[in-house]
Amino acid sequence: WSFMERIEDSPFVKRMYKVDKSIPSLLSLWKDSMIFLALYEGISYHTHVMLHLPFFYKHVHKIHHEWTSPIALTAAYAHPFEYAISNVSPALIASLLLKPHILTLSTYSMLGMIITTLIHCGYGFFGDEWISHDIHHETFRGNYGFLSILDKLYGTYKPTKYSSTRM
Repeated sequence: WSFMERIEDSPFVKRMYKVDKSIPSLLSLWKDSMIFLALYEGISYHTHVMLHLPFFYKHVHKIHHEWTSPIALTAAYAHPFEYAISNVSPALIASLLLKPHILTLSTYSMLGMIITTLIHCGYGFFGDEWISHDIHHETFRGNYGFLSILDKLYGTYKPTKYSSTRM
């Protein structure tokens, strides 16, 4: 545990995460992960909408939209500013608010990478919401979130041609 003890003593780590020898319960892991996903959806939705403002789109976000039919490998293809604001900051802010156990943070990171990859891969593994981001890349409008929750709440959800219910 000497490596873990050195990590525990880091002031940065102490501020950001819980690092100890105990393992969080499955209930704690699930609860924190759901809160993290909700925070991540809220922050990333709003930063994504911001990136579609004319200045940010022209100088920053347009790089990500070079792929009008995205594939999984292009999920993280972005300007460094966009990557920091839209990809890293939602996770960082959620972690600062929750101060999760380091194992829970690892779970968040894994979930984030899987979800981002799935919404950019073009396959609707879990329903239309999982391919609705393809519409965003085709039209450059709507479907800003990764779970479609805030898109439906704010009226920016654009159903896919495969949707059984149009909103």
